[in-house]
Amino acid sequence: ANVSCSSAAVASRRSMLAPTTAMASPVDVLIGKLPQGGRRALLATWAVVVASLWPAIAAPPPPRIDDFDQTGKQLPSAPWQPGPWQYSVEVPNATTGPTISLYPPDSPVEIVTGDVFASRLTMEEHKWHVIELYDHMCPHCWYTVPIVTNVASAFKGESLLRVATLNCHMRENMEVCFFLELIAGAVDFPTFVVCSPSGQRKQGEMINALPERARALLGQLQPSQLETFMSVLRCNSRWVEPTVPEGKEDSLLAATTLAHWVTFATGLHPTRPEELHDGADFVRTKALDPRSAPGRPGWLRDDMPGEPGISAWVPGQRWFDGLVGYLRLLRTGYRVERHAQAVLTAEFLSRSFPVRGLALKDLATRLQQKGPQENPDVIRQLLTDWAVTFELPDPGDLENGDLKYSYITCTVDTCAMWTLIHVVVAAVAARGATGSLLTIDGSALVNATKDEFPTVQECMSFVRTLVSAFLSCARCKENFLSAFDGCEFGRCAVGPRDYRGLALWLWRAHNAVSMRVARRHRVEEDRRWPMFEDCPMCWRTDLVLGRDAAERRLQQGENWRPEELDAPFHVRHVFWHIERTFVGLARIQLGEEDITPEEKRHIETATGVDHIHETRAARHRPRVHAGFVEPPPPPQHPIVIPEPEGHPNRTAALSVVGVALIVIGVVAVVRSQGDGVLGRSGREPTLRQSFQAPPQDEEELAADGGLGEPLDTDPSAE
Repeated sequence: ANVSCSSAAVASRRSMLAPTTAMASPVDVLIGKLPQGGRRALLATWAVVVASLWPAIAAPPPPRIDDFDQTGKQLPSAPWQPGPWQYSVEVPNATTGPTISLYPPDSPVEIVTGDVFASRLTMEEHKWHVIELYDHMCPHCWYTVPIVTNVASAFKGESLLRVATLNCHMRENMEVCFFLELIAGAVDFPTFVVCSPSGQRKQGEMINALPERARALLGQLQPSQLETFMSVLRCNSRWVEPTVPEGKEDSLLAATTLAHWVTFATGLHPTRPEELHDGADFVRTKALDPRSAPGRPGWLRDDMPGEPGISAWVPGQRWFDGLVGYLRLLRTGYRVERHAQAVLTAEFLSRSFPVRGLALKDLATRLQQKGPQENPDVIRQLLTDWAVTFELPDPGDLENGDLKYSYITCTVDTCAMWTLIHVVVAAVAARGATGSLLTIDGSALVNATKDEFPTVQECMSFVRTLVSAFLSCARCKENFLSAFDGCEFGRCAVGPRDYRGLALWLWRAHNAVSMRVARRHRVEEDRRWPMFEDCPMCWRTDLVLGRDAAERRLQQGENWRPEELDAPFHVRHVFWHIERTFVGLARIQLGEEDITPEEKRHIETATGVDHIHETRAARHRPRVHAGFVEPPPPPQHPIVIPEPEGHPNRTAALSVVGVALIVIGVVAVVRSQGDGVLGRSGREPTLRQSFQAPPQDEEELAADGGLGEPLDTDPSAE
């Protein structure tokens, strides 16, 4: 059906090219005044010109300046993304639509929504209920899927116990998840809660045992909300992970450990203990050496499909994902005790984010004026109203998989959070390293001096505050804060004016996390960034060619030293690749003292190539991306694109041929005018075959200036 509709669209647009008697263009009028011989001569000339230049016109885009493979050969590797499959599941008796689940519909784990779970507790008061609260975008929730499946299978024959999962990312489940947070302290994900049968404790006793903030909220609830709250009141026992000795892996990721806790809390034993076989088997995984040569590409999703080394995204698309991701973090993670962090992060973003600075400043003001709120729905409505005011996507639209405002470069909130942090750090580093604003700076630093720019310490504090307050993955947060406070990856070695060091610290931290995740998933792809295909200059040539190998012994574990993470890279080139990816080199005001001659040469060429790419992306952007994906500032240097090997001056030669043929065509037209021009008639050429232009596909037709607006499509649709 899509092919048929696409073909129909192309046919309808081609029909627009057909001549009509109702209206003629100035070119038609001009050509119409020529005698028949002149028209034939002109058409013949243009047929020869187009035929001569068609190989250059129809050729694929030139390779990037740092593309190592000039032969056009593509690497036989598929993109790899962490995380299990996701399912759209119809939950019986649910009042809402399908829910997104990490568990398939036929899983032994029961999939519930908030309203179904609350009503089940009311109808099955004599049973024990174990509920996993998770977010389908939380990496450590991905790890628990096989473990929870094992536990549910092991207890499947126990009639007094039900094991279920609730995706707290979904809008319809947020209320119940919030109530369980107040009742059982289920703050982060994944969390396991046990609901005891009714009658074991009196209702008044359970209410008195609630935290003060929970009791205060009871008087503010609507009748339907109060009924739901009382239904889940008996879910007050939460999994608390025992202390894990340093160097041991997550004890949570073991089916036997989780089953023992269920038995301890309920007194019920597994009927099929042989099902408890999955756990955190990280001991037998292959050790990774961060100093090694590049392996199979692990970030191919960042490149054009089937074209490793050709970026699929422009900086503005990453800005969009970063800002939407921040709104999502506030919407899902706001709590009254995190109000100050919400205000602080919004205010810092107004001074550091490349665009929408005044809008973010307004958001910080609104949050400050609203004050701390016990009910998160108040802040969620504030975010919606603010988004409408500034024509930004409502963060609530992503909760149920709304594709209208979906991410462009990311698929999960954690990716969007990392993108936000990288964009902020890169923008702060660009301003700080040059002492100048960006060429098109949309932050609130319009009239600020360089002494008022965000500092290295302020930027690091922002990163820590954002992660500690709003990252919902408990283990992810714990690992990052432990590394941050422990000065890992060279964080404490970054000086107060070392803006390059700021960007490289975050780059090391992210690479270490990516390698750790890849190791636990036993993947063969190289998750170090950037890929060799994207930035060959970032990698040491002697290492890539196999002429050098690491001699120092690598320390055990995953706490890699900065020099080990830096070993295979040229970090100066890595810094500029970070800026190119998250800010755009054309937006940085560089002085001669800021870069070396070699860096200058590469930056000039890269800026010209990126200008073409960003202009094309702006032309095809959806309306919702306005203000993010915009044409870049004009390049300050001429665009230099090297010719493929074996065709040294093809473009110049074809240009000369084209100009010569045009001159010949003009002479032919003049000669064909007869006595009115030269006083004698010219011989009319005879065309044996009529010329027909090569067919255009839909994208070419959409880009044609005479066919109306470009296609309003998402560049990430592929």
